[in-house]
Amino acid sequence: MSLLNRISIVIRLKLDSMLTSVENPENQLDDSYNKLQNELQNINEALVNITTERKRLENKQSSLKVEIEEYEEKAKQALNEDNENLARKAIQNKKSCESNLRTIENSIEEIKQSESRIKNKRDKLEDKVQEFKHKKEINKAKYKAAEVKVNVSETITDLNDGTSIKEKMEKMEEKIEEKEARTRAMEELQEEKAPTLEEELSSVQTDSEIEKELNALKNDVQVCKEENTIKN
Repeated sequence: MSLLNRISIVIRLKLDSMLTSVENPENQLDDSYNKLQNELQNINEALVNITTERKRLENKQSSLKVEIEEYEEKAKQALNEDNENLARKAIQNKKSCESNLRTIENSIEEIKQSESRIKNKRDKLEDKVQEFKHKKEINKAKYKAAEVKVNVSETITDLNDGTSIKEKMEKMEEKIEEKEARTRAMEELQEEKAPTLEEELSSVQTDSEIEKELNALKNDVQVCKEENTIKN
């Protein structure tokens, strides 16, 4: 075995050991990319939920503003009618709505700040996903190229190993000769094969029929000769 071949085998064994001890790099890259995409999807879902809550509070905010204006108008009407008690109740309801409005406005502001943070995180993650996708394809291409180089090197090593190829060819030729000899032997045995009982009986019957027909023809010939003699 040549030195180049031995070195190739050692390198191949080391590479096989490394590849079997760790997961396929292509699969690792795809798994990491899928995890980033799942994280991005979760962030988008969270953003949808928090935006939906903000919209709901904003609708409530608008309703409270309308109620505040209505209670203020009712208080004015009650005073115009000299009904202070009714005006006082209207103002109390107005104050209650204003308190709820402040609470909702604070919640809306907090939600807006959360939205801003989530959007900022989402934008950064989207950039990270795109960058990772680009690098992933490049690294996968590099890995494929390295695999091709290894396969080509192994093929060249096998082709350079003329002794190995010669031995394989000789073994193949020996098998072919063995098959041909076996075929000829089977044919000879078939030719020398003793007849079966049925074949012997059939042969005897055929010989008997031939003898009968031959004797009949002899009798016919003898009769013809005798008839010719009488005529002459």
